[in-house]
Amino acid sequence: MNEPVSTVLAVGIGASAGGIDSLKEFFSEMPADSGLAFVVVQHLDPAHASHMAGLLARQTTMKVAEAQDESPIQANRIYTIPPNKFLSVRDGTLRLTEAVKRDGLRLPIDFFFRSLAQDQHEKAIAVLFSGSGSDGTLGIREIRGTGGLVIVQNPETAQFDSMIESAIATGLVDYVLPIRQIPGQLLQYVKQPRLNDRADVDQLDDVVSSILNLLVDQNKSDFRCYKRSTVQRRIERRMGLSQISDISDYYCFLCERPDEREKLSKDMLIGVTSFFRDAEAFENLREKVIVPLVQEKDNANPLRAWIAGCATGEEAYSVVMVLMEEMARARKNFSLQIFASDIDREALKCAREAIYSQSITADVSEERLARFFVKKDGAYQIDKRVREAVTFAEHNVITDPPFLRMDLISCRNLMIYIEPEVQRKVLNLFAFALLPGKYLFLGKADNTIEQSDLFEPVSRSWRIFQRRQLVAFPVGGLPIRTGIRPARFEEQHPIKLSDLNQQVLLKHFNASIVLINENGEIAHFYGPTHKYLAHPYGDANLNLFEMIDAKHSLVLRLAVERAVRENGSVQLRLSELNREDGTEFADVTVTPVVEPRSNKRLLAVIFEAAAALPKSSPVSVQEAHTQDVDIVAQLEADNQRLKQDLQTAIESFQSTHEEFTAANEEVLAVNEELQSANEELETSKEELQSVNEELVTV
Repeated sequence: MNEPVSTVLAVGIGASAGGIDSLKEFFSEMPADSGLAFVVVQHLDPAHASHMAGLLARQTTMKVAEAQDESPIQANRIYTIPPNKFLSVRDGTLRLTEAVKRDGLRLPIDFFFRSLAQDQHEKAIAVLFSGSGSDGTLGIREIRGTGGLVIVQNPETAQFDSMIESAIATGLVDYVLPIRQIPGQLLQYVKQPRLNDRADVDQLDDVVSSILNLLVDQNKSDFRCYKRSTVQRRIERRMGLSQISDISDYYCFLCERPDEREKLSKDMLIGVTSFFRDAEAFENLREKVIVPLVQEKDNANPLRAWIAGCATGEEAYSVVMVLMEEMARARKNFSLQIFASDIDREALKCAREAIYSQSITADVSEERLARFFVKKDGAYQIDKRVREAVTFAEHNVITDPPFLRMDLISCRNLMIYIEPEVQRKVLNLFAFALLPGKYLFLGKADNTIEQSDLFEPVSRSWRIFQRRQLVAFPVGGLPIRTGIRPARFEEQHPIKLSDLNQQVLLKHFNASIVLINENGEIAHFYGPTHKYLAHPYGDANLNLFEMIDAKHSLVLRLAVERAVRENGSVQLRLSELNREDGTEFADVTVTPVVEPRSNKRLLAVIFEAAAALPKSSPVSVQEAHTQDVDIVAQLEADNQRLKQDLQTAIESFQSTHEEFTAANEEVLAVNEELQSANEELETSKEELQSVNEELVTV
């Protein structure tokens, strides 16, 4: 007898060119009684019948059949996609629809993976085999966003690896394995017992709290306001991947493994997003919000919007595209000030680069692809004028002051994951940030706003709301960032800097070293550093970039930034370091180091004496020509290095400019909040004076 649909786990398998051999090998290793169902989605010729079911039936005793519309998924069966159809799953039932082709591409794997994520949530499993292109990349983003599992074939064993490499590049793949190892790893993961099945509630809650506190203390990642169900699913997923069955053992594992703490923190950051996510919602936003905003705005005033929880930027750029379309229709030319914020630094980096895989053609129309994107090396990059409209900022919507005077706020991927009390606090903050009568755009599952009297609905079904004209704000509950600077090094564990320097010196004999943080502040000297550094005049200053010769300060600063960005060593030569006792030449190495007790990340700047270039002596014509060639090559290399340094400086300036812009908005938020508090105090003062006068009269 077949198992009930609700208990069957469906594994989505994507394959393209070269995938038949991978599928045969996989199913020859997979036990026929695993209890799983397998849905194989392959790129097929739309004009020819598929023989995939027959080919796979020879490799396994499981029943193999071509998928039929509205057929329920059953355990220990394999379903294959028919040609010229798209396959999806809803409520445990397979659905067939007509294939969609955009910009010359069909993306059936993305289509199925995304439906699998929506149907099975954290139980969704995706496996990706050999193939060309980038189909599947968007789908695995959604599967990982819901807490599912992603496994890909080792690209070294694939006939075509571009589809696999595109998936790996997202950083969201859990396992990269040879095909023969995938079935065993898959079965081990699905057989892992759930947390609620193996611990009493009180013990489970205590250990979960300890894990969250550990992430706060060691990684500065605070997820304590997340719903416990969300947190438990993420912990459960990492336990399954780490093959640990007891949550107390997993806590000890986290204490010992900084890399696992990083992975758990990253898993907690739920970055499910796509261009024009929920197309009908965006159409309603255009009709009921964007069109009125564009019509009422004159060219002298900017339109301001804030995209909170922007992840990799698709939502922010989608809003800008719709705004630009309506501005063109209305023949308006006002400026756009779009602020997009998130706490995930890596996601913000991707958002600023604005380069997306070919898979986005499933969400973006051909007209918009032509108008707002530039095709670049097989991918799509957002056009410069769209990118320049958006300022990305690292910002925590719960603890940081809001951006102010907004015409529109969009927050569609955050509220459902945090506790109701925190949701209400965030809604108060959004109401404070919006201008009277302006708009809030939420996710379709965000229901806390129904209990708020700060907003009135514009479209309940698509979660579009308007701030009421007159509302009272709980000012004391809004976040305020103080002006107190943090200590130079926040130490929970005393760092033995001399020990760390000695470790580095084991690899660099006859060297001088300074240990610095990312801002160049020196924490420790070792060796005769006075040969290369000098104290500046004026106020006491232990900044490396101030103590080095001014002509070398910029190149050294760029080397430090590059070492931080690439997490690797950077080498350069500094010539003519002028000192009172002569001129020094130095080879400089900048390398990241970690203090083992505290896990504190610093940078070691190592100065090694270098010989001065020898004076030239008379040479023959041939030798002179050889030297000229060498000099030209050296000059070309120096020119290329200077170009790279200039590009790095430009990127650093852009990032700093965005940070200053965001900081300025926060200062304005604090100022406006203080003004509101001052007005309340003035009102209270007048009331007290009135009462006092009445008492005097009596």
